[in-house]
Amino acid sequence: MTRLREARQLASHQGWLADTPAAFRDAVLDRCSLKEFGAGETIFMAGDNPGGMYALITGGLFVTITTGDRGPNFAHYFRPLTWFG
Repeated sequence: MTRLREARQLASHQGWLADTPAAFRDAVLDRCSLKEFGAGETIFMAGDNPGGMYALITGGLFVTITTGDRGPNFAHYFRPLTWFG
């Protein structure tokens, strides 16, 4: 099984997407692509162009924020099968 297919399987059987009608679920997943990010790599920064929705399939994601001249500060930690964007 390909990694994209495995990711689609996980995303469609766990979390909020699993509770949606099959046609909607398929429409969402048909528009997905698999992207891999390394530890510490930036996915999105304030001011970047919108990048759509992401589903975290494996690993974890730290969200940090900077307010004024202070930070960065830890804001949230996402676990697998969390959607954000």
